[in-house]
Amino acid sequence: MNVTIEKLKPCLPTALTLKKYGMTVGDFIKLMREQDWECPVCSRNFLNWALKPVIDHDHLTGEVRGILCAQCNTGIGLLCDELVIVERAVTYLKDPPAQRIQFEAETLAQLMKEQLMKEVAGE
Repeated sequence: MNVTIEKLKPCLPTALTLKKYGMTVGDFIKLMREQDWECPVCSRNFLNWALKPVIDHDHLTGEVRGILCAQCNTGIGLLCDELVIVERAVTYLKDPPAQRIQFEAETLAQLMKEQLMKEVAGE
């Protein structure tokens, strides 16, 4: 991908942020290239997206893991950076408990459908 300085400039972190993570501008650009200029979680392209990328790091060791979009970085942080919790979240999303049971109460959609049928039938 041919990246111009104009496209890259809005993505660059401040000198203070780079110093905090022990990185140079060159390190940041190398990492962005390694990730094909996109968030490795959601695949948003940093060069075509309005929000700045953020440097993701391990909160225990301080070691830089990569560059994420703010949403993915926050999501991982809210899951406590714990792989076990992230894996459980994936399992939950693939097989939500509510899909494995039949609710006893009628749903709003069912009630609305029945009401519409009655109106169409002229009741």
